[in-house]
Formats: sequence, C-alpha cells, structure tokens
Amino acid sequence: MSRPNRFLKFATDRVTLVKADGARFENIQTRVNPTKMTIWDVALPIEEGDLFERPLPNGMTEQYLITECNFSSGKEGFLAPHFDVQVRKTGAIKIKQGPTNIHNYQNVQQVQHGEGTMTTFDQRGQHVNYQYNAAGDINFGNVQNNLDLAGELEKVKAEIVKAREANLIDEDAAMDSEYQVNKAIAQAKKPEPDKRTLLEHLNQAKTVLEAFATVGGIVEGLSKAAEIAGNLMGGS
Repeated sequence: MSRPNRFLKFATDRVTLVKADGARFENIQTRVNPTKMTIWDVALPIEEGDLFERPLPNGMTEQYLITECNFSSGKEGFLAPHFDVQVRKTGAIKIKQGPTNIHNYQNVQQVQHGEGTMTTFDQRGQHVNYQYNAAGDINFGNVQNNLDLAGELEKVKAEIVKAREANLIDEDAAMDSEYQVNKAIAQAKKPEPDKRTLLEHLNQAKTVLEAFATVGGIVEGLSKAAEIAGNLMGGS
C-alpha cells in the first residue's frame, strides 16, 4: 500500500538534478528554497556535490549546491520516504547548450519552502576586487573553545564564497574546499570532536586552494585554524 503524500500541492517549481559527470535528471517537481529541499523520489541518485538548477524567466539559471543529503523513511500513513537535502545557492548563470545525458522525470517530486524573488547577476568574465578578511572580523586569536573555532571557520568559508564570486578560484575548487570546511565545522561542533578527522578536512581544503596564489590569505587562515585546533584538542 502506497503512502499518501500530503505536501505535493506545495511543489510548484521544477528543477534539474545535475551530476558531476554531466548527467541531468529533469522536470523534478519542487518548491525552491535557498537552504533546504525535500526530495520525494528516493530513486534519484542524489549525492553531495551535485547541483540543482532552476530556469528563470530572464533566461538565466539558478544553481544550488547540494552540501548534505539524508534519507528519511517518513511516517506510515502520513509522510512518504524522502531525502532531506541541504543546499547553498551559488548564483545565476547562462547555461551553455551541449550534448548531455538527460533523464526526464515526470513523476519526481521535491517540496521546498520559500517565496522570495532574488535578483542575481552573471559575473563570469568580470574582475571583482577581493581582499581576504576585508572586514577584519576573522580573528583566531579570540578562539577559546571548539565552538569558537567553528564560528571562525564559518567566516573562512564565507571568504571562499567571496573568492569564487570574484573569479579567483574555479567552481570545482570552491565546492571541494567548502565541502571540506563544512566537514571540519561539523566536527568542531561535536561534543567530543575527532582531532585527526578535523585536521584532515582542513588540510584537504588547504591542498585544493594552494593551487590558487590569489587566495593565499584563505590558505593562511586554514593553517591557523589547524594550529588552533591542535592546541585546543591536544592528544592524537
């Protein structure tokens, strides 16, 4: 017996799931939200690092990076099985048409909440001035505990976003380094963080960004974060 889904009436948008290999799963029913989405078709091959795309009336296409995906079995007789997906809006671009592997999903549903209209701009090919920690609010010297460390790493993550928007790093590097910093933040917020795991994530983020001389400040910030983490947690 199939489980009823009482939330489909809210799914008024359509998005496309874009995989890393270029495969596309189109016509996914949804309601767009810039931070969280619910995916009702559990057969979709959703993974962290994938993208959701939504076409806009002006010819641009919004993109949302999938940063976390968790399965829920739902509740019998009330809520169908689904994926809870955390996303981050990466901006709006003009999509270049080309040969792709397209899957047309007529009966795939996503439920998202949010009704605001946002104005976005395509910055590709433009030079945008960028200076690491221009506001001066990143200060690892003030870190006294693991939660303080997580807070400073959130600011470093915001710097990665700014560097990407300024075209100083490419999209892949931004996604990879953000993912690693997110993992480090999640580890720092645990009651008993694993020092080795946290440092591995920070070092992997550094390795990605070290290929770009223009974001040396971010690399230094990650190095400082690793040093502070080592001092806070001690041990091995």
